[in-house]
Amino acid sequence: MGDEDLLEIIGNSKDVRMVQRHFPKMFAGITSVQFEKEGDQLNGMYSREGEYVKFSKEILISEDPTIYVWLTKVENSMQISLAHQLLQAINEMLIINVEDEQEDFSKWIEKFPAQIVILAMQVSWSNKVEECLKTAAGAKSL
Repeated sequence: MGDEDLLEIIGNSKDVRMVQRHFPKMFAGITSVQFEKEGDQLNGMYSREGEYVKFSKEILISEDPTIYVWLTKVENSMQISLAHQLLQAINEMLIINVEDEQEDFSKWIEKFPAQIVILAMQVSWSNKVEECLKTAAGAKSL
């Protein structure tokens, strides 16, 4: 991020519309945020692909309009919200029998952002491999 960008961000620290132009340079996965109350309340974030993730707790800029404070809140909310969605996706995936319930699996895929779906599937695969290895190790000891 260049000096001109930083000056614009600092100069417009209370105007989310102006600052969010720089989000792709500050945050790898956020291109914009959803806001209400004339930019005072931030409710969620959008990716470049247009996927929306709602923040677990909305951010009120008026609580502390200092730029680094509310940007830190955005970063923390991004991490917490994605972690919460990952946990929810993993728990829901455990219930679905992928081979027998293709329609439910498709709905599950559409419910979550792509990065959450991929990561949840990787976690599920890793858990299944670990179970198989434990089972195989237990069978050998008999």
